[in-house]
Amino acid sequence: MESDDSTYDWLNRQIFRSLVWSPFDAGKPFLPHDSIGVLITKDVIRKVLTSDDGSKAPEGELVDWIHRTAAKIFAITIQCDIGWDKTLKSMRSFQQLEFNDESLSIDDPRSTSDQEQPQPFLDRCWNPQRRYRFWEYQWRCLSPVFAADQYDYDLSSECILPFIWKDERVRVGAFSSVYRVKIHPAHQEHELKDVRAQY
Repeated sequence: MESDDSTYDWLNRQIFRSLVWSPFDAGKPFLPHDSIGVLITKDVIRKVLTSDDGSKAPEGELVDWIHRTAAKIFAITIQCDIGWDKTLKSMRSFQQLEFNDESLSIDDPRSTSDQEQPQPFLDRCWNPQRRYRFWEYQWRCLSPVFAADQYDYDLSSECILPFIWKDERVRVGAFSSVYRVKIHPAHQEHELKDVRAQY
């Protein structure tokens, strides 16, 4: 960590630097699956959520909960850049309401009223623009990990595919286009040199 730099800002930059731009989904970035575990440690969580003067600090139970069940939620919230104090309040609210990584994905807030929003976002920390930013940034952390024994995936149209290379040659059929791509190593449970993506 750089000197004279808050852990909050440092982590925000580290997450940004860890993003990989997919050549497939209009150049949208995704955060590799293994980066979350590397960046979101208990020590980093504790430092991010502690005020500069040390007067406010997270409870150990909250730190454990984030590390164990809400690391993606934490990474998304950091990317929304709402400041350490609102992040601390939000994470406490998320824990109380059991809003964790299993709760993702949330619906586009533009398509629902405030009354229909998930409870954790009714807090004064999350105005409509911030809720939209959370919805948008969640997709960076939700790229699928492909398993060797699964061939069918039901993915949202917003899902960013974790591809790091795409062959420009396309095979077009009656109902789809087939591309040859390479999957980010952290997003495959077995070694694949390349796969064919069909759309």
